[in-house]
Amino acid sequence: MPSKACSVALAGAGAYAAATAFLAPAAPQVNQELQVRHLRQQPAESSSSSSTGVMALGAAGVVVASAQAAKRTVRRAQVVRQATAVAEKTFTKIPASVKPGVVTGQALVDLLNYAKENQFAIPGVNVVSSSSVNACMEAAKKAGGPVMVTFSKGGGQFLAGKAADNSDDAASIAGTIAGALHVRQVAKLYGVPVILHTDHCQKAWLPWFDGLIEASEEYFEKYGEPLFSSHMLDLSEEPLEENISICKKYLERMAKINLLLEMELGVTGGEEDGVDNTDVDSSRLYTQPEEVWQVYEALASIPNGNFTVAAAFGNVHGVYAPGNVSLKPVILHNTQKYIKEKLGCDSDKPVSFVFHGGSGSSLEDIRYAIEAGVVKMNIDTDTQWAFWDGMNEYQKKNKDYLQAQIGNPEGAEKPNKKYYDPRMSLRSGEESMAERLVKCMEDLKAQDFLICLVFRLALRPITAMPSKACSVALAGAGAYAAATAFLAPAAPQELQVRHLRQQPAESSSSSSTGVMALGAAGVVVASAQAAKRTVRRAQVVRQATAVAEKTFTKMPASVKPGVVTGQALVDLLNYAKENQFAIPGVNVVSSSSVNACMEAAKKAGGPVMVTFSKGGGQFLAGKAADNSDDAASIAGTIAGALHVRQVAKLYGVPVILHTDHCQKAWLPWFDGLIEASEEYFEKYGEPLFSSHMLDLSEEPLEENISICKKYLERMAKINLLLEMELGVTGGEEDGVDNTDVDSSRLYTQPEEVWQVYEALASIPNGNFTVAAAFGNVHGVYAPGNVSLKPVILHNTQKYIKEKLGCDSDKPVSFVFHGGSGSSLEDIRYAIEAGVVKMNIDTDTQWAFWDGMNEYQKKNKDRRSEICQGAEKPNKKYYDPRMSLRSGEESMAERLVKCMEDLKCVDVL
Repeated sequence: MPSKACSVALAGAGAYAAATAFLAPAAPQVNQELQVRHLRQQPAESSSSSSTGVMALGAAGVVVASAQAAKRTVRRAQVVRQATAVAEKTFTKIPASVKPGVVTGQALVDLLNYAKENQFAIPGVNVVSSSSVNACMEAAKKAGGPVMVTFSKGGGQFLAGKAADNSDDAASIAGTIAGALHVRQVAKLYGVPVILHTDHCQKAWLPWFDGLIEASEEYFEKYGEPLFSSHMLDLSEEPLEENISICKKYLERMAKINLLLEMELGVTGGEEDGVDNTDVDSSRLYTQPEEVWQVYEALASIPNGNFTVAAAFGNVHGVYAPGNVSLKPVILHNTQKYIKEKLGCDSDKPVSFVFHGGSGSSLEDIRYAIEAGVVKMNIDTDTQWAFWDGMNEYQKKNKDYLQAQIGNPEGAEKPNKKYYDPRMSLRSGEESMAERLVKCMEDLKAQDFLICLVFRLALRPITAMPSKACSVALAGAGAYAAATAFLAPAAPQELQVRHLRQQPAESSSSSSTGVMALGAAGVVVASAQAAKRTVRRAQVVRQATAVAEKTFTKMPASVKPGVVTGQALVDLLNYAKENQFAIPGVNVVSSSSVNACMEAAKKAGGPVMVTFSKGGGQFLAGKAADNSDDAASIAGTIAGALHVRQVAKLYGVPVILHTDHCQKAWLPWFDGLIEASEEYFEKYGEPLFSSHMLDLSEEPLEENISICKKYLERMAKINLLLEMELGVTGGEEDGVDNTDVDSSRLYTQPEEVWQVYEALASIPNGNFTVAAAFGNVHGVYAPGNVSLKPVILHNTQKYIKEKLGCDSDKPVSFVFHGGSGSSLEDIRYAIEAGVVKMNIDTDTQWAFWDGMNEYQKKNKDRRSEICQGAEKPNKKYYDPRMSLRSGEESMAERLVKCMEDLKCVDVL
């Protein structure tokens, strides 16, 4: 089955796409919607029948769109767009095609040409985590220049998690894609142009490369641009003719979707992320002009083929003692002259070069290389060291507060939570890395190019442009969607489709006609393209995002590996209650802590809940991202959810995607997340998230219930579960500070829970859990400072059973907040009362920090880039993955222990 309806057998999928572009989630049973859903279910028997389906469904989509237009609110059109789109900027110093966010296609070519003409180079920075990704964009914002965020194969695997299944490069592909989706979600909030690139791909790694191009092809079909900006092929170890032949083959494919190719000639010495050339013959470190000409002649002949050349001129990955590396940038100058003569052109720099192994190079060599047409310089070693050094400095500065969870110079019973929160050390690493990268951008003269002239709001009021083509004025977008679902790049039949795309949607009638005509054209294009797709085209991304579906022997059949939503989530929680175990709900703040949760679940053999707080979401987007109107908090939380969705199946466990405490003042953040789930539901038939928590415990009970009811009515339409809080959880967690609350408010009364139950249970398809307070306190405190009373939950279940007159002894599904540091006796007794989930944050925060700290102590003698005395580099020790991995392992180990306490082991 080829991907994306590229064969006639899937031509009917174009109809599905057209309808999906219009449908609002779970609207009242409008007759027109029933017609659309009926048509969706028809099999695509032939080109002719599929074409008819496209036309009929396109027309039905217009009717549904019209019916839905009046039902969308102003908020519906704003919240997610505030998180993912800032004011469009027109920069005064760079080409008009270059905008904030990810730069692809002609805009990328314009940017690189501008760099060459103005003699500056863009830093290409290798990243391995959400924190290093964000540090790149923060540096670009500070410096006022563009940046290239670069994923290696090993970096992609680390982003997916070292415990994820990497069969057929599945984790490497999924992690790289997850990183790209993260950048796309938050990049505009930094107000800078970002190039999404991948690094060295050797011949043996081409399946990884194929997976990434497949992802960009699918993205191109949906959005008209590739997911990535560019990719690098490093076939420098192969014979020159084979190197050129393979590069040409791939560039022909990439040119169809506006992807730029970076190819390597000659060998870059040293070692970087699995590419080890430490013992290569030094003569191979220097490329000859004739070789570059062979490459240029072959690749320049490809229509729309854009490329750069990483020509070797003595480059070596890593930082070495002075005298161990001999760069000769004059090779690039001589090569430009040679090719200019061959071409007989006016340009003095016909080739766009890239500079590998830039870390540790002299400013003189860097600048001279830029004068020769270098438009991008790789930097990895120096930024790795800077990230490590920042975290190391944080540890030294705060060591008196980082020896234990409790006890510091201010008192033996003082908690240290705000010091060992992983965000503190990670942020120190980010700041240090960003600072080093700003210095690099100064060396590359890639600064002060982004002064803005014009601000044009990307947000529009509902009256001007409602979301998702829900009005008749956007009915023509249905045609666009229908064609996009079929189109393969550069087919002859596309000319007809492209012509139709360009027609304005003047009215419902004309748009409907456009839908029908373009739907039919889409079938023709699909038929023409079907024979051209290969078996590999149908496999690579699916290997990265879907493992063999498992049927768990102990779980309800509806529960599968990956993100669990809707009825499957309800089934899972009911199963937990019946079998007296609870699922850990773990707060996460980075890609590493996300992966540690799933690693623990895999080891324990149980489900896990990955939980994002508002502050955690902002940290995931980056502290330097614009958080106006909660934009960064929304975008970061969504980026985290997309990360989980991309890699969760590779762990083979059920994962619940949840968000934590949302107070009344934070409802705009909550709205943004529901909006994201509504849009996801329209596309995929399930919400982006599994559940959300409203914490209105500080409001009067009646108001708490009223707001929760209002939101649950909305959430029920897209199968989102609501967690609501009753009573106050003491202590402090991520901006929710109840350290001074009256202790009487820490205990909920059965009558209060009944009021909640009666109101929320009346909502059709309304599923909910209750975080009833029974003395809970966030954080870890000295013994005797917390008095839990789980008997409150038992008494409440009896009270509500009597009220309902039902057979169930546990009609309510409770959740347990402030679980860190609780006694095993209290935990188990609470589970017996119907607790199906227990929050854990403080203990896992400490475990993550402690793991990184132990790694630092173990390698304390390697606190410089080069060892004292000997001239051996320490790169493999200060690579951020080493300390981060130690943190992940420690956190996963602690979480496995928690799952044992919750009896959430071996339940799959």
